[in-house]
Amino acid sequence: MLDQNKEELVNKKLQHAQRELDKNHEAWRAILNNIQQELNALLAAIGQLVERITVVQEDQQVTLLAQLRQESTRLMGLTNNLQLLTHLELQKWQPANAPFNLHQLCDDVLRDRLPLLSQKGLGLFHHYLLLFGRRRGCQQSDRADS
Repeated sequence: MLDQNKEELVNKKLQHAQRELDKNHEAWRAILNNIQQELNALLAAIGQLVERITVVQEDQQVTLLAQLRQESTRLMGLTNNLQLLTHLELQKWQPANAPFNLHQLCDDVLRDRLPLLSQKGLGLFHHYLLLFGRRRGCQQSDRADS
């Protein structure tokens, strides 16, 4: 009786493992299908741009070349992401362990993105340079005033 219970438990674990494996295979099929669709769309767009460049006049070629450059950049980004995914799967990629300054990194990101945020009408307030105790004290005094 005890052996039958153990056997049933092992069978249930095996069935569960098989279901998880099937889910993983299905997810990989979906991922590869999406990658194939993205690559096909980009390559088709690049092919159309190349065909249009040969037919149009010189003044329109500049804009078409800019579009071609943009599409080829997107294609390179996709292949770089695929390469990174491969490295992650094979555990060949290791993060760089370099010290960084969080305040400088935040400033750089804000400096790059602030024009886009301003165009959207979003106000940005960052007070991370204040000392923690001072900022907390300000919040507490604000609450006391209200």
